[in-house]
Amino acid sequence: MSKKVVTVNVNDSMQDAMTLLKKHEIRMLPVLERGKLMGIVTDRDLRSASATDIVTFEIHDLLHMLSETKVKEIITKDPITIPFDYIVEEAGVVLLINKISGVPVVDHKGQIVATITQADLFSVLMTVTGMGKSLPCSI
Repeated sequence: MSKKVVTVNVNDSMQDAMTLLKKHEIRMLPVLERGKLMGIVTDRDLRSASATDIVTFEIHDLLHMLSETKVKEIITKDPITIPFDYIVEEAGVVLLINKISGVPVVDHKGQIVATITQADLFSVLMTVTGMGKSLPCSI
């Protein structure tokens, strides 16, 4: 679970969201409005939204579209979340059943306290099995 949560505002541009994803090497951003979770946007959402227009746009038009299109226009509203007191296995079941790669973790008030992704679950698995010690990178 990542307690350092990178978020985006509903009125930020697609370009802002793409920049955050790249800078923080993540694939999902919780989308907030006045501190309240409104949805999520993923790298796939951003690619899909921009790819549909690539065929008909010149490059300068595409760049303008990315800077002008607001995140709120492409978010997944009412995202699946998990409570902060779920155990690892419960989080894994939520990701698996819903065929998603990550979810926001919320407290009892619905405030985001972390995110958990497939990569986080793989890290736990590698640590528990002892395989993490033999990997070329640290987890």
